[in-house]
Amino acid sequence: MPDWLFLSSALPPHRRKLEMLHTLPLEEFVKTVAERYNAVPSEAMKNHEALNLFGHILQSDFQLLELHHYSPECPLPTMFAVFGGRSDPSTPRAELAECVAASESGPLPADLIERIDASVAHASG
Repeated sequence: MPDWLFLSSALPPHRRKLEMLHTLPLEEFVKTVAERYNAVPSEAMKNHEALNLFGHILQSDFQLLELHHYSPECPLPTMFAVFGGRSDPSTPRAELAECVAASESGPLPADLIERIDASVAHASG
């Protein structure tokens, strides 16, 4: 087992609003994901061959996320940390804090947070 598990970008399945984006036709699905998450570069939106290939892969990923049913079990025997963007409306800070509190894994060590913050600041400019 790893010492730490780092999670980011989404709330746990049992705390998300139920949506079924994966059931949309491919073109509508890609357009919706691109608009909602700002996740598809404009150049890629113009490449229909790439969209057809990768759109189906992304749609399958969404299907897994949207159809997963949470079932409470024993927690993982490892420490974990939950991250979300300060400006990301899909990962509200209060929700993430509740997830961490419910995990019983405790907060990240201060020195690790400082190293992560420094790495992010360095990478963004």
